Amino acid sequence: MGSSGLANCIDQSTVSGNLTLTICTSKIHYSFGETVRFVGTLTNTGDTPVQLSTISTSAFIMDRMDSFVLREAGFNFCFNPTSCLIPAGQSMTVAIANWFTDDSVSQAKLSGPYTAFVGLSTCPTVGPCLGSDFLSLRIVVSIPQN
Repeated sequence: MGSSGLANCIDQSTVSGNLTLTICTSKIHYSFGETVRFVGTLTNTGDTPVQLSTISTSAFIMDRMDSFVLREAGFNFCFNPTSCLIPAGQSMTVAIANWFTDDSVSQAKLSGPYTAFVGLSTCPTVGPCLGSDFLSLRIVVSIPQN
């Protein structure tokens, strides 16, 4: 299980300076109507706090026919400094995206595997920025037959 408490995590973490990023979702298999949550966990591995200035997130989900199902992006300027402060040896969980599999706009239409390309980038006020390439997670959605 990842540091976010979620079970389905990308194998490799992204590291920059004293920051480590792990991207996870709660499970691999979903039923139609369930929500797929993608989260990033930023861990400060250093001895001093890390103050972030920006956090950006993005997620793209494609079905097995290579059709886009969801495109979502977010940006946080960290105007409230305490919300973007990671104490030494601590972690911060960032919501990257939620996919509502039964939502009319981003509905899962095919049973089977979906590929999610998920990314998170952040810049501390001091030190190198951390930018993940789009990391992929495979999830499976089961749709009941009518």
